Amino acid sequence: MQATTLLNSSVPSVLKGKTEPRLFTEPLRLLTPETSKGFELIKFARDVLKEPFDPWQEWLAIHGLELLENGTYRFNVILVLVARRNGKTHFQKALTLWKMYMGEVKEVLGVAQDLGLAIQSMRDCIDMIEENEWLLPEYLGETRNNGREQFRLRGKIRYFVKAATGKAARGYGADHIVWDEIRTQENTIAWAAISKTINAQPDPQLWAISNAGDIKSVVLNKLRAVALGQADNEDEDLGIALFEWSAPDGCDVTDRDAWAQANPALGYRIKEKAIRRSLEEDEINVFRTEVLCQRVDVLDSAIDMSAWDSGGDKSVSLKGLKVYAFVDVSLDEQHVTLALAAKDAQGHYRVGIGGSWKNVNDARKAIPGIIKTKKPVAIGWFPTGPAAALGPEMRELEAVELKGQQQTEACMSFASLVKAYKVKHNNDVLLSNHLKGATRLNVSDGWRFTRRGEGQVDAAYATAGALQLLRTHDEGPEPFKWDIF
Repeated sequence: MQATTLLNSSVPSVLKGKTEPRLFTEPLRLLTPETSKGFELIKFARDVLKEPFDPWQEWLAIHGLELLENGTYRFNVILVLVARRNGKTHFQKALTLWKMYMGEVKEVLGVAQDLGLAIQSMRDCIDMIEENEWLLPEYLGETRNNGREQFRLRGKIRYFVKAATGKAARGYGADHIVWDEIRTQENTIAWAAISKTINAQPDPQLWAISNAGDIKSVVLNKLRAVALGQADNEDEDLGIALFEWSAPDGCDVTDRDAWAQANPALGYRIKEKAIRRSLEEDEINVFRTEVLCQRVDVLDSAIDMSAWDSGGDKSVSLKGLKVYAFVDVSLDEQHVTLALAAKDAQGHYRVGIGGSWKNVNDARKAIPGIIKTKKPVAIGWFPTGPAAALGPEMRELEAVELKGQQQTEACMSFASLVKAYKVKHNNDVLLSNHLKGATRLNVSDGWRFTRRGEGQVDAAYATAGALQLLRTHDEGPEPFKWDIF
């Protein structure tokens, strides 16, 4: 990524976002005021709310509110993916208030991962009502009792909120659901409960407007796959639409056209310099998700996986180099990794896996023989972690001990070297998978690796330790005679 070059280069000052999404469910027929209620919503935002839509919001209103020939909505579930700060909140407020004030619904449910976020979205609507002389006479006030946060309009119309949990909205019915950042749903429990609230309604809709997620975003990923025809729809009566403003997969992060595709409000409410600033400041996975609206393998990885992938090449070898070895054990003692690190003539650090075992007993038998035969410059371990299970063997091998702050420093410096494109590797699947499964555990002196979910991260720790040993230990005269990798 050449962020500095881009920021200092001369580029055109005006770049407009794309009105039409890159991926979308095609309409059944020409969309007109007779075949879509989106035109009514556009007029409501302009004439009543006095906050006209941007072009992309108008497009979304028209397509999302498409009608069937019998006059009902074509879609019951609408999944909208668009980068941050493009006006999702404004669209949701206008859509919700239009449905409430124009007699479209009786019950509106606002959902978010955190109840406080759902309440804030509801209060954004209340603020708009209280500032509008046309809306205010119908407003009957807000209830703030714990567990019953809601507001009402005349005609027994209600907006209430729930957190996205398995117990949310059970026993309730809703004509219209607004689900904020559905990408945060890592299992289907809340979806199973909340989506059922619209089943008995005559013409319901559930709008899920979100940014892109990662591999853990199981609900978002399933809905998207169904809408794209890539997965079976377990509920054949559930009409799902996808409207996705995103950059093409695999695009260069400096591609301005890709910026425009993922940010339809660019040139309207977003300035190009804000995207350039994000490119310079954000982690690459964060930039791809937040700004390019692209799904990444892991959003909160401790390692910049894009930078890691760029350093991969099957031809990378440690032959002829002075190699340092490091051993670590998983927390459940069901995996052990011997990692290797060396520095080449170009100043890059080469890393790889010298051995791995499914349990401590197998590792205990194998490691001493490997080390005595191959003779690395040094071997190390973390004596205060789960590798203590191999303590006698490590001491017998006179392994270097890295303790306390050194463990933190090893993890943080490994991440820093990867981000600086200083690390080369041979695309070992085990190592890459452990890095994908590693997130950050904050400690008083920085952060360390910790596993995400049920994964193991001993290969990540072992590699970080090998690099730390290489960079801090006096080099010996003989290279590690490694002839496998």
